[in-house]
Amino acid sequence: MYCKTCGAEMNDNQVICLKCGCAKGTGSTYCANCGNELTQNAFACCMKCGVAADFGTKASKTDTDGITIGAGDWCPEGKEKIVAIILAFFLGRFGVHNFYLGENKKGVLRLLTCWFGMGGILALIDFIKMLIGSYVYDPDKAI
Repeated sequence: MYCKTCGAEMNDNQVICLKCGCAKGTGSTYCANCGNELTQNAFACCMKCGVAADFGTKASKTDTDGITIGAGDWCPEGKEKIVAIILAFFLGRFGVHNFYLGENKKGVLRLLTCWFGMGGILALIDFIKMLIGSYVYDPDKAI
């Protein structure tokens, strides 16, 4: 294991880097697997060993309206997370939570699949993802 701040080799039991004093796992300059210096243009992985690189945030992209998609905060501005979670739990099989979040393509797809029994399963998956914070808000994606 290597320090992600300075690239110094670390023992697995260390809590801080003895070279730079940073906490284990913090930083985004060096690969924790091989100690190679990372670049932001490395397609989110180390170019030496191929291990996924964590640049301090979750992978994200920005849509045409400037809304960050896929970052830690999955709920668009002006909407309440708790409302989306409640809608996903009670009316999710009909896609109501998708319409609330502005994901109209997903909402229409859920509305169509609710008659075939898949809407409930997909809503349960969305509900769990919302609770654990891994739901990805993307108004352009249908699935």
